[in-house]
Amino acid sequence: MLLRDLGEREVIKRLINILEVEEYEDSASFDNYVISCDAVVKRTHIPREMSAYQIGKFLVNANLSDIASMGAEPKFFLTSMCFPRDTEMEFVEEIARGIRDTCLKYGVKFLGGDTKEACEIVLVGIALGYSEKPLKRGGARVGDYICVTGSIGSAAAGFYALVNEIPGYEKFVKRALEPEARVKEGIILGKHASSCIDITDGLAYSIGEIAKRSNVGALIYFDRIPYDRDIEKIADICNVSLEKILLYKGGDYELLFTASKEEIENIRDEFKKINSELYIIGEIREKNFGIKIKKDKKIIDLNTSGYEAFRDFT
Repeated sequence: MLLRDLGEREVIKRLINILEVEEYEDSASFDNYVISCDAVVKRTHIPREMSAYQIGKFLVNANLSDIASMGAEPKFFLTSMCFPRDTEMEFVEEIARGIRDTCLKYGVKFLGGDTKEACEIVLVGIALGYSEKPLKRGGARVGDYICVTGSIGSAAAGFYALVNEIPGYEKFVKRALEPEARVKEGIILGKHASSCIDITDGLAYSIGEIAKRSNVGALIYFDRIPYDRDIEKIADICNVSLEKILLYKGGDYELLFTASKEEIENIRDEFKKINSELYIIGEIREKNFGIKIKKDKKIIDLNTSGYEAFRDFT
């Protein structure tokens, strides 16, 4: 059977069974350490518009986002880089500069790595962080609020603008090509939130993951999802629904988290100190409620599918 017949999630499920992995989170954890391993591949992750410097930034941010979603503080970063032999050295150097500058931005020490020859560009990052109590996907409790750390859909809108050559939406293109990990927010959430996941494969999928791991239901209010209203223009031009962009397209690297009513104000106060904000988009319900979304006064079941490697490409 081919991987494309299974999809990424079934592949991971089968590998977990073979490798006897006890937990599957955004990062692995043992004692108080959190470790993320993420890869960037030219064909599936690197748009032609992305510069070498942006590729380096993207590699680090993708890994640090997984650390942030576990409520951990990132400390170290390593990378293995694979290139075809005809790659320009200047291109490789710019990737390294992107890695260096992003590590410096977040106070992360670069430890080293490896280089190899390959048929296409493949970059693998490993980030190590620390948390006294790593935050998991499975801690949401009935009555918790469901929140996000920022606007949803901007990265997807940026990719639509790039693919369809729509001018005038550089702010979305920047979000697509230069996502930033919510490192400071993640550290705060580690002290106050009950569960967390980063939104890389779509908001709906992320909601479904927290509900499934926590053995609970969820109700999302569509009109509370924060987004830039210019996304509606992109949706109209590309003849795609707003719901598809906001719910089923990933790449935002915002954090989706749950917290009790008592902890929400603590998080809000801590976020203000770093000039950040939280947005309440729903609430955790009993498991038998299911996973639903309210839109236009109607409450319907929410399809929690999202981007899936080996099946999806656009």
